[in-house]
Amino acid sequence: MKVQATRKIVVEDYPAEMQDLVRRLATNLNPHLEQVSLALGNSLTLTDNFKATTWSIVLAAGTTTIKLPWALNEQPKSVTIGQILRDGGTVPTTTIVMYWTYGTATVDLTFIGLDAATKYRVNIIGVV
Repeated sequence: MKVQATRKIVVEDYPAEMQDLVRRLATNLNPHLEQVSLALGNSLTLTDNFKATTWSIVLAAGTTTIKLPWALNEQPKSVTIGQILRDGGTVPTTTIVMYWTYGTATVDLTFIGLDAATKYRVNIIGVV
């Protein structure tokens, strides 16, 4: 089901005897309705609207571990690979696994399955 968003309350849509009350309510409600409408229109992002962070990193050839800074005030619940590409932009043809641990203000990542002679570009998502 797709939720339909009402962008704003239009005073003239109501009977004349209710318009004064509707006008007073609309003054406070319309800014919030506009924000909800934007959110329902695919305007939510991980870093702006959720307690999450993202990193775009480059793993040098032969790198299998990396520490990333964790600046949020709660420990992560999930850290996942959003995308991983070889340096030339091609998709790896082997299975690559990443596991993570939470350190003191860092997320420590270990990658398994990387080709030791290949540099990778990786997008990581961390969510509280």
